[in-house]
Amino acid sequence: MEPVRPDVMGAERAAIAAEQMVPLIEAMERELGPEAAHRIVQDAVRTQAQGEVRVHLDRTGRSKRVLRAMAEPHAPACDVEYIEGDKSRFDFDVVGCRYAELYHGLGRPDLGYLLLCQSDEWAAEALDDVTFERPSTLMQGGDRCRFRYGFADPA
Repeated sequence: MEPVRPDVMGAERAAIAAEQMVPLIEAMERELGPEAAHRIVQDAVRTQAQGEVRVHLDRTGRSKRVLRAMAEPHAPACDVEYIEGDKSRFDFDVVGCRYAELYHGLGRPDLGYLLLCQSDEWAAEALDDVTFERPSTLMQGGDRCRFRYGFADPA
């Protein structure tokens, strides 16, 4: 799915979404309970993330290019350290993240993880030839977000 406002990117887009989504999810939590509310949000975010993957995959045809294209709009909001590897790997650490700062500041890093971080998992899930591990995130209190991608077809 193409973004409605492609001129609004990264942290600015996240701040606008947080303004709208945090109160909405909190109302859903009160009405439905946190578990049901989060399940509904997860389903919506999964559908959106996997739709984005399909759009990029149609354009690029390669999983590694899809991941890079999807990460590009977030680059200004993240301080990234790339890890040298071979063609079968794409590994990096995010050591600073304005998204995590935003949601920690709102006192709702759990919603930041739900709305933003989990979409990385679901995006990778939509790519058949990709494995993904992220043992820690800043949103969940880690010292960094460790992104570890492996490719069955490293071309």
